[in-house]
Amino acid sequence: MILDTCHLRCPLPLAETKLAMAKLNPGEELQVISIDPSLVLDLKVYIRQTGNILLRQENIAGQWRFWLKKQG
Repeated sequence: MILDTCHLRCPLPLAETKLAMAKLNPGEELQVISIDPSLVLDLKVYIRQTGNILLRQENIAGQWRFWLKKQG
């Protein structure tokens, strides 16, 4: 599943990510796209609190992409 939050600013990208992750089954993955640099820190805290996994992140020309995996 891909979630494009480029049109949103903090705290909405994290809120939308949480909603999307809640809909996933354990083992499923979500790709989040954002231009909000605060999402980098927000996702680190979210991952630590939930036990979900950040598989990968990258920044190309100011656009962040995160690949998350839902834990059981």
